[in-house]
Amino acid sequence: MNFLFTDRDFYIKFIDGANADSIVYRYKLNDLILSQKNLIRYIRKNIHNYKEIFNLDLNKYKVEWVERQFTTKYSLKNAVIKILKSTNDVDNKNMLVQLLKYCETLSQIHEYENLILASDKRKELTLAQYKDYIQTYYKTVLNQALQGFGYEFSNKIGTYIINAYRPKGGKTKDIQKTIDNYHKLKAQGDYVLTYSDKCWYDARKIPYEFVDYTVYNNADYEYKFEIIRTKLHYIRKVYVIPPIYSTTKNYKNMSIDEIAEKYCKTEEDIYNMVADPNFKIKLLLKLKPEVYKRYLNNETETKNKYRKNYRKDR
Repeated sequence: MNFLFTDRDFYIKFIDGANADSIVYRYKLNDLILSQKNLIRYIRKNIHNYKEIFNLDLNKYKVEWVERQFTTKYSLKNAVIKILKSTNDVDNKNMLVQLLKYCETLSQIHEYENLILASDKRKELTLAQYKDYIQTYYKTVLNQALQGFGYEFSNKIGTYIINAYRPKGGKTKDIQKTIDNYHKLKAQGDYVLTYSDKCWYDARKIPYEFVDYTVYNNADYEYKFEIIRTKLHYIRKVYVIPPIYSTTKNYKNMSIDEIAEKYCKTEEDIYNMVADPNFKIKLLLKLKPEVYKRYLNNETETKNKYRKNYRKDR
């Protein structure tokens, strides 16, 4: 059984979320409009009192009062707050409070109108457009990590970074060569198992024999994509980047040296490539061997035993 979500699954969830948000925003907007109407009735009854008691002529505030429109100048709101801070008239202070509430409804209504427009635009997105947006977003995330910085996600998810470690035995797994070798052995008729297959056999204690298709490289460092400072305790493994962005098909049958020489004159060239993140690190190291220092995890350059996702700020 395949429990992996496809791009279409995420897209459907995205559209469903937009539809649900649109309904909620419209309900809240209607409540705000109703509340504002009640405040306007109260203010109209006391419009002369505002002028006589507080020397506040509301008709001078054309945008906020006459036209009932939001403005980032907050002219009326600032004037009310100033009077509230200076007045000693406790008996009529409620008039100013109601006027301040009215000013708040202007900004809140403006906010929800924009949220409705945004949710309506989200509902109209096609699957192709959704994929383009996701690809652009993850390109931004990845490029920030490749430059040695962290990308901070919201909702307590944490900060996405690249860590460099000294590999045990001085070897690292070559992902692309491993994939190619897997397909090659399978085409030859050899019995190969994926990692999930191996786990299935191990869980049931079923003995098995298979060809190890893993290809290793001699390397000074191995690079891991990790999330640090997370508040979500169930995060254990970070997948590099969704399949929508992980492709090196444009550079098939070319060596790393050929690609670096032909396409990668600057770091920006590498950042703009549509390629697997591990592949981009290799190209960066070809262009500037010293970039490994950006990703050093700690002084010992090894994985931490207890706080494995900790990275010292450098």
